Amino acid sequence: MTTDRMPPSLLGLGRDILVMHILPQMDAKDISSLMQTCRELAKDPAVRHAIYNAIYNAMFPPPEAMPPIPQVGWEERWNDRCSSRIYAWGKASYGRIGAALSDVDQDHRCRRGVNRPWPVQAFSDVVVRDIGCGEYFTAVLSTDGEILLVGDFDVHLRGVSPPMRLKASNAKFTAMSCCKSYLLGRDSADNIYMWHKKQEPDGVFLDFGGLKVQRMVADSSLLAVITDEGGVAIWDPPRAWWSGRIRATGTCEVNYLVVPHTGGGGKGAGDWGIGRVVDMAVGASRIAMITQNGELFTTEYDYVREIVSAPEYCADIHAAVNGERITKVYILFGRLVAVTANGHVVQAQYGMQLTEVELLDLDDVVQVALGHVHCLALTTNGSIYAWGTDDKDCGSFGMDTAQISAAGGERTSEMFRVGTRLAKPTRVHAPPMYRIAAGAYHSVAVGKRECERQD
Repeated sequence: MTTDRMPPSLLGLGRDILVMHILPQMDAKDISSLMQTCRELAKDPAVRHAIYNAIYNAMFPPPEAMPPIPQVGWEERWNDRCSSRIYAWGKASYGRIGAALSDVDQDHRCRRGVNRPWPVQAFSDVVVRDIGCGEYFTAVLSTDGEILLVGDFDVHLRGVSPPMRLKASNAKFTAMSCCKSYLLGRDSADNIYMWHKKQEPDGVFLDFGGLKVQRMVADSSLLAVITDEGGVAIWDPPRAWWSGRIRATGTCEVNYLVVPHTGGGGKGAGDWGIGRVVDMAVGASRIAMITQNGELFTTEYDYVREIVSAPEYCADIHAAVNGERITKVYILFGRLVAVTANGHVVQAQYGMQLTEVELLDLDDVVQVALGHVHCLALTTNGSIYAWGTDDKDCGSFGMDTAQISAAGGERTSEMFRVGTRLAKPTRVHAPPMYRIAAGAYHSVAVGKRECERQD
């Protein structure tokens, strides 16, 4: 059954509701049927993990990591999601959070930005399926299949403007991925489009030469996809920009490379040495991959020789989590963060190799978001935790000065960045949230409409 024949309300459910509240109430037979009849849902790594584990009698997340499930149907949860709203905090310049600093209440503001979650009026009528951030923009994928954007892919926009609806085809969008300076969207026909100039709302069609793409991840330097066969292919968009092959509109042929030993792909396919890949992340030249067995591998792309090295098993990461299966991985600017099936979080710095591997004091984590130098984690009960560096004190932690000081925040000056550093994850005072995203110096979340202070 194709996805356009499924009830729109089911397709519009966020994966957090599916994984945390619906799948645990279904038996293995029903979940297996869902995987076969609703292809779009089964494509999402978190949903596929949950389906796989449920069939093999292992819950995801484990029962002890799940919040209590009230005896209500998914229709009530859908109504709750419909009444949710988007909150933003951090640097407010260039319209990146959809509001000017002067529009924000004084008690939510610091000198350079918004330091407590603030409801974004620009998206007040949007029912959110997913959110994402770039350096100067915030993007929202609605349950109606539209992608809306505030801010800009560069600094050309000098103020707040209404959300722009990105266009590409007559089909509805089912997924998106954001990075520093561009955005990817996939429609219901599995076509992938790229936007990198807000002045041109029509996206560039990326021609993968018939390669069937299951999942896509964007980074400012690399684009990576997981194929239907479970292989990983990468592509260098900046090289295509510089060569003139990507125009403001039209079609661009993707000359991708297949990561060795991941199999799959229409050309250059390798063997299945590391197993089928189910999730991945890219950052600068680094590619991290999770296999269906919960093993984490990393590899490197050589921009000069245009080759990809063989994947290496991340033994230090697995040792730090006592052999727990890895289910999610994130990379940005020298930081790798991985989440286990039990909701534990481990982070590492990397240059030539992974170093400073550290298990964080966090439990029941379902999502992580990485800014340039600040990090966020979302737990099963909707709490957000922040750590890292608040560059230039623009409010990217979502905390006021008193909260940061109470949490042990310290002034820092690293790599020409001056700000405040939080070494340990600290809870952000905010309503319960469903999804989070982080840009360079700002953050966004989807949560309950009431904006009461949560202690």
